[in-house]
Amino acid sequence: MILELRDKMAAFAATAEAPEVAATVNQDAVVEQVTSALVGLGWSTKQAGDAVAKVTGQPDSPTVVSEILRASLKELGR
Repeated sequence: MILELRDKMAAFAATAEAPEVAATVNQDAVVEQVTSALVGLGWSTKQAGDAVAKVTGQPDSPTVVSEILRASLKELGR
């Protein structure tokens, strides 16, 4: 049992030591999730990626999936 948990604890320790790296990985996952949702709704990958990049590139950009999706939909509606 300890051998099985060793790998998980090492990964946990790595994220605990570098929260900015974990935040970047998490943000990348959020961007990918929103882009996939927009593609699923019918926009091209380029259109979706451009809209998400514009929304997340602002200084006060949202960080939650639902907020990014909503802002991206508004951007695509322009």
